[in-house]
Amino acid sequence: MNDFILLNEEQIDALREVGNIGAGHSADALSQLANKKITISVPEVKAVPLKQIAELSGPPENLAAVVYMKLRGDSQGRSLIIFPRQSVLNLLDILLKRPAGETKYLKEIDCSAVKEVGNILTGSFLTTFSEFLNILLIHSVPLIAYDMVGAILESLAIEFGMEEDSIFCIQTKFEDQSLDIGGSFILVFDSKFLDIIIKKIDMKLIEMKRKRT
Repeated sequence: MNDFILLNEEQIDALREVGNIGAGHSADALSQLANKKITISVPEVKAVPLKQIAELSGPPENLAAVVYMKLRGDSQGRSLIIFPRQSVLNLLDILLKRPAGETKYLKEIDCSAVKEVGNILTGSFLTTFSEFLNILLIHSVPLIAYDMVGAILESLAIEFGMEEDSIFCIQTKFEDQSLDIGGSFILVFDSKFLDIIIKKIDMKLIEMKRKRT
């Protein structure tokens, strides 16, 4: 997706800022669920070659629980929340009020809890993202996969089609070191979304400049 270079620095900064706000709302939601402050990283806005998609969240052979949703509306895309194995087990102990270390594997009730977390976090992010850019983005019912993270992400690449050179994504990381909880939130869009992004961001930047004058 060479068209990614059409985004200038001002547009990328604007997109990073709205990503930061959206991620902040998601982190607040997770903090309330965990009853502990969760920190986030500054979102990365980038184009990722499909052949490198399996490297988006650490070593591809690591086990992870991934909450996956399709995005519909003004763009086609996917949202992914990736919890490394130990993080999701620790999070479930907290959410389901179990003694620390009790959760060893994911049962049906655990999968339902993780999907609900994913639903809340994605909804929080997309609300901010949609309002800022004045676009419609609706997420599907969440699905969950527990496997090697590389295998899960490679299946996403197949969905987008190998004819695509790259995909456009926004990625942020969240963590709480004291609880050993961490993970990645990734929005992935097809190449057609870039044209929408450029037009919407330019309109927003013009609006913001008018307000300053």
